[in-house]
Amino acid sequence: MHFTKAATKLFISQPPLSRQIKELEEKLEVQLFTRDNKRVALTDAGKYFKTEVDAIFARLEESKNIVRQIHLSLSGELKIGYISSVYQSYLAEILKAMREEFPYIKTGLFELPTITQIEALEQGKLDVGILRAPILSEKLIIKTLFFDPFVVVIPFSAKKFSTNKELADFLKKSPFIFLIRNLHLIITIN
Repeated sequence: MHFTKAATKLFISQPPLSRQIKELEEKLEVQLFTRDNKRVALTDAGKYFKTEVDAIFARLEESKNIVRQIHLSLSGELKIGYISSVYQSYLAEILKAMREEFPYIKTGLFELPTITQIEALEQGKLDVGILRAPILSEKLIIKTLFFDPFVVVIPFSAKKFSTNKELADFLKKSPFIFLIRNLHLIITIN
């Protein structure tokens, strides 16, 4: 509320600042300040205008941050495919962590079977896929999130197997229903 101090902060002299404020008041057709020899104060219109201008500058700063993030590829939309059997709690944790780290990225979730996800990833229709192995594609980078063990249940009355080879031979002759064709099993006995 002191034009000379304000002018010093702006690195200009006081008369040009006073002139610019007067021109602004004329352009707006309102009085923003009450002035006398000892004191300058905002009018009600001036207080309102200051609040609005402060909000505009805050929005400008936010816009500059968003533009920087867009430039650095820290915003936009990330299309994520996932299989129906994904652990929903893991997916929720990942999305929450992403929101905290990258608040301007929008996520699109698509529940798709593995084969469809592989095709969509290869064609650029998805950015990330959470799917079940094996993934037979040389166009994709694959990172293992976790191992999901299968359990084979055999009737108690069935023959006991003392080696992995005996169990593997038995399983090769047994019918199975799998979600994925050409699934390669690794058999271990605990």
